[in-house]
Amino acid sequence: MKNQKWLVTLGISLILAGCGKSSSEPTAAATKTKIPSNFSHKVVNNRGLVVESKLDGNTISIYSDSIIKANPKDIHKGVVVKVNGKSSETMPIEISYLNKNIVAVVTDSNGKELAVSDKVKVTDKPVIIIELNI
Repeated sequence: MKNQKWLVTLGISLILAGCGKSSSEPTAAATKTKIPSNFSHKVVNNRGLVVESKLDGNTISIYSDSIIKANPKDIHKGVVVKVNGKSSETMPIEISYLNKNIVAVVTDSNGKELAVSDKVKVTDKPVIIIELNI
């Protein structure tokens, strides 16, 4: 009987721990400083323009392992990259990246890679947040 109560309590705890996650929870953290070779395509918005942002003198770029054709009639997904806790502006990416993988890359003014996130699957969350530490 004690084992059953313990298992029920554990099951409920696991279910509750998974509930209530906000759509703005970080989805990846920096673990390396080199872009994986299969992520060679810069992410674009629905006009076909490369999506980048500046933060504290560094450039934030987003790369994908998929080639996407921009469609001006499509909507955007938002990506925010937090570097050392400070947020970039929301970067709009083409909705066609939904269910595709991306990585965020921070480079200094000389183009040296400072941080690269783990791969992140673009989901239907309104804003994808990727955290990096340098």
